[in-house]
Amino acid sequence: MAERIALDAVVHSVEELPLRRLGRPLGRDELLRSLLLRLRQGQLLVLHGAPGSGKTTVAATIANVYLKQHNRPVVWISCGNPTLSELVARAARAFDQPVGEDPLQHVGEVRSQLAQHKPLVLLDGQIEASALASFSEVCAGCPTVVTSERPLPEGDWRNQPIGGLAQSDAIALFKQKAGLKDNAADAAIQAIVALLNNGAFALSLAARSMIIARQTPGDFQATLQDSLESHGGDALSAALSISFGGLNDRLRDLLLFLGATLRGEASAAFLNMLSGFAVDSIDMSMTILSRLFLVERFQRAGAPYYRLHPVVHAYLKDWALERQRLDALRADIIDTTLDYLDAQLNMEDALRLLLVEMDNLIATADWARTQAATELAADILAALVPLDSQLREAGYGYELCRLAAIRAGEPPTVAEPDEAEGESADSPAPDEPAQPQDGDEAAADEQLDSLDEVDLQAVNIDQLRTALHVASQNKEEPRQLQILKAIARLQVSQGSESDAIATYGELLDRYESNADAEGLLEVLDKLAGLLVSSDSAPDAMQQIDLRSALTFARQHKDAPRVLQILEAVGKVQIEQGREKEAVGTYREVLALQENNDDQAGILEALDMLAGLLLRSGSAISALDYVQRGVPLAQDLENEEAEMFLLLAGGDAHKALGEATIAVEAYEQALVLARSRDDSQNEALILYKLGMAYLDAGAVRRAIEMLEDANDRFKQQGKRDLESKVLRGLGEVNHRLQRWSEAIGFHASALYIARELGDRETEAAQLRLLGQLLLQAERIPEALTRFREALHVAYELDDAQQIVGVIVEIVTLLSRSLSHASIAELLVNDGLQRDPDNRELTRLNDEVASAKDRAAARGIALQVVAGSAQDYAAYAYRDN
Repeated sequence: MAERIALDAVVHSVEELPLRRLGRPLGRDELLRSLLLRLRQGQLLVLHGAPGSGKTTVAATIANVYLKQHNRPVVWISCGNPTLSELVARAARAFDQPVGEDPLQHVGEVRSQLAQHKPLVLLDGQIEASALASFSEVCAGCPTVVTSERPLPEGDWRNQPIGGLAQSDAIALFKQKAGLKDNAADAAIQAIVALLNNGAFALSLAARSMIIARQTPGDFQATLQDSLESHGGDALSAALSISFGGLNDRLRDLLLFLGATLRGEASAAFLNMLSGFAVDSIDMSMTILSRLFLVERFQRAGAPYYRLHPVVHAYLKDWALERQRLDALRADIIDTTLDYLDAQLNMEDALRLLLVEMDNLIATADWARTQAATELAADILAALVPLDSQLREAGYGYELCRLAAIRAGEPPTVAEPDEAEGESADSPAPDEPAQPQDGDEAAADEQLDSLDEVDLQAVNIDQLRTALHVASQNKEEPRQLQILKAIARLQVSQGSESDAIATYGELLDRYESNADAEGLLEVLDKLAGLLVSSDSAPDAMQQIDLRSALTFARQHKDAPRVLQILEAVGKVQIEQGREKEAVGTYREVLALQENNDDQAGILEALDMLAGLLLRSGSAISALDYVQRGVPLAQDLENEEAEMFLLLAGGDAHKALGEATIAVEAYEQALVLARSRDDSQNEALILYKLGMAYLDAGAVRRAIEMLEDANDRFKQQGKRDLESKVLRGLGEVNHRLQRWSEAIGFHASALYIARELGDRETEAAQLRLLGQLLLQAERIPEALTRFREALHVAYELDDAQQIVGVIVEIVTLLSRSLSHASIAELLVNDGLQRDPDNRELTRLNDEVASAKDRAAARGIALQVVAGSAQDYAAYAYRDN
């Protein structure tokens, strides 16, 4: 018999359930009591409700009750419209009673096992009524719970709707997930709850998104309203859009890889091969995504496994499809599937690694067959030949049979949900656009031809593009311009600002070609305003030559438009990190505002220039604009602008080494923040003030300010800023040579950096911890931290960091002759990246001498199995 691989095993504790750890659902106590009573009465329950309503959470809570209170095992089967054969095969494996290629021949044996153990049977996902009716007979006498998006018709079961939460429970859930303890923002939270229709999943997503965005409930309410408008009032899509948009590129890419899989799930090992990210890095990122409720993270066969909620899976597929990335991602999955098989077949635990991905292999082969790639199923079967007997002994004969059927070209068992639903026999093929009948097409053309400019916004973009094509063929230039304007307005209303900018850019080109000054200025007006308000400015800069437009506006002496375009150009330059160019642009803005005697505009430009010059390293020039701006802000009674200018002044003085003057500026800014009840900026100023006090030598005051800032950032959920304060407290203790305290604060900052997926900060903190531990004479710990820092530097492919950390590690290793061989390995790797580095060259000579001395003294050299990268990775993996 093959070694037991417990993928479908009976569950005896809640930790073994194939889903993320769930708490007790809020507001469901009465419902749970009713459901448990009905189960005791022998009723089969179908929990149905919209995606995200909390069906699985309720089912998991029932499972928890049976496990803990009734001491009954659970058979949990995740379903994707399974056949009766699949259900029987999986139930048989649960009791270690594997069946052959035709599970239906073993129904009696499975029924006997279920009758003997009487587990709670839980089918989570989607299932057809006919399959459930047949399987319920096999499970006769066992309490059974099923989850479904819709009630199941005509069966011996009770359909139990799972709807939204009561308002008070929804508010409590949102506050719980957002970490809010008081009632100060209950009015805004009540509005958020109403906007999300009291849906449990949407509320959880939104609460965590608010934390990541570091917004107050009031601010987040406005963000949510905007997102709802962009998504047609769909609460889940709106919440997902906010959450997904708040992720960094690495987390977003990892989600897209998982979203491109056919079932929205995969093991860490498979994602490692698909994405190229390290397994530890993947698991750390997935832990973060799990806390945001975007991913379910749990253990499968003793290894990390990840699954998307169906709503998240659908959203990610749509997102990738709209951006024409899904096909490329799916092609990568097919290639990775074969690579995964090749790699895992040579591993000691090959059977486990393959079984974990078995359902995904079948789904991928099934989908590939629909794309005329039937050879994938054949390749998979061929790769599995060495394990054929072990697979059958483990009870996977049915799965091998399914792969064989796919190879033979038989129809797929179940299509993907978004492809299977809502299609009739007369529907066009997925890759072919629906063709209207001749009469309908003529009517549509006539209708579009008769619409005026306002009415054009009422039709969809596809219709508008069809009309644009017709107008282009008929060489109707005015009509083309009219339709392009309508397309741009529609794109803006749908939240597709980058597409709208591109469309206005096309209009700009047409008007320039026609030398139509009036039309050009009209488009410039729209375009400049959109660029100032949009987050898509960098892309737009590549599409449109704004400088040419600026020249045109100047030629026509259109000062307001010149100002608008300058602000748009400046925004683009800032977002692209071109601060020095942006300084020139905003100096032009300042000159125009001064010419117009616009005091408010002058103040805004002075504030912007002070900040830009600081970021460009020109502290003295920044002070010039601060000294002009502060009196003007006082004259205009603009406390917010005055506060930010004082902050800029403090930053400039601190950069110039004038810590005492910086303290005075920050103190004034702090008074203004408190008078405005601006708790967000108050915390930031306290942090800056603490660091300035530290530079001024007032250590006690520095600690007071930093501890106050830390408490406030904790309350606000601003983990990144909390990390900065912890680093500041670490620096204070470092200067006081309190090594243990300094190391503790920096270790806490490291933890937050890892939690947020901030690899650059993680690398810096690891290196700094290594230096502190070295000063504290904790040599082994210092070496470990340096090695971890080197591993992260390798993953970031940061050559400067790699070489710098190698120098520190080799310098440390030089204390022991037995480590000369490892030192040599590291130095050689560093020299490949920077052959002219003087430190490495010096260390290379020292290492060669150390090896000679070790040989002369008969000292055995320690070696590393693998490369310098492996040496670093071993330390990171073990910590």
